[in-house]
Amino acid sequence: MAADNLARRVPSSIQDIRATLRRLIAEHLDVDQKIVRDEADFLTDLEADWLDIVELIGVVETEFGMEFADEAIDQLKVVGDLIRFVELQCQR
Repeated sequence: MAADNLARRVPSSIQDIRATLRRLIAEHLDVDQKIVRDEADFLTDLEADWLDIVELIGVVETEFGMEFADEAIDQLKVVGDLIRFVELQCQR
């Protein structure tokens, strides 16, 4: 049953994953979704601090049913980094 719930949560396409992540980022960081571009830096462009990013990762983990290692979180500098990481995890 848990696998069924997980499968339902994961978006079915790359476009769905990207759209979901952009929405989550905009909502969590309270920014306009138009500025949530692949090259947008979490710290400078989106004005997130370390705690904002950790909380965002928690939201993403819940939404996609996955876990991030601490090392992976440290590598997330721009929105595209997060998108690529989630896409890779969803393909597994």
